[in-house]
Amino acid sequence: MQTVYRPVGPCLLISPWNFPLLVAARKLAAALAAGCTALVKPAALTPLTSAVLVRCFVAAGVPAGVIGFLPTTRDADISAALMADPRLRKVSFTGSTRVGSILMRQAATHVQGSQMELGGNGPLIVLDDADHPSTSSRRGNSVASPRSTSQISRS
Repeated sequence: MQTVYRPVGPCLLISPWNFPLLVAARKLAAALAAGCTALVKPAALTPLTSAVLVRCFVAAGVPAGVIGFLPTTRDADISAALMADPRLRKVSFTGSTRVGSILMRQAATHVQGSQMELGGNGPLIVLDDADHPSTSSRRGNSVASPRSTSQISRS
């Protein structure tokens, strides 16, 4: 028996606003390592981070045309048009469950592969001996992951 690895084809990589560099770099590195071309679509709030990332890949020698970059404020319209193109073979999305379910329905039309990281939250454990009023009044505690202690949940 022999295993043959082949690129799946063009990939649409949609990254979130809250970890624009980490998530876009992870998606792009995986696509390129698999031999795929990629179109990076960053969140409308953080396009410059992905623009710099794409420039770094190009400066490192990735050939012209292998990576595309598509910043937009018309996320739904642009994504729908891209997903309707049968040449697109895979979508990777990190974001809300609502948008992920829309993308999965669109991917089903052309049986495009999909990788979704949906609906993440920043869990925070507050122990009984904590100063509860002070802890709960800090808005950042309800929306931020404890990144500095490597406790990001992945499911």
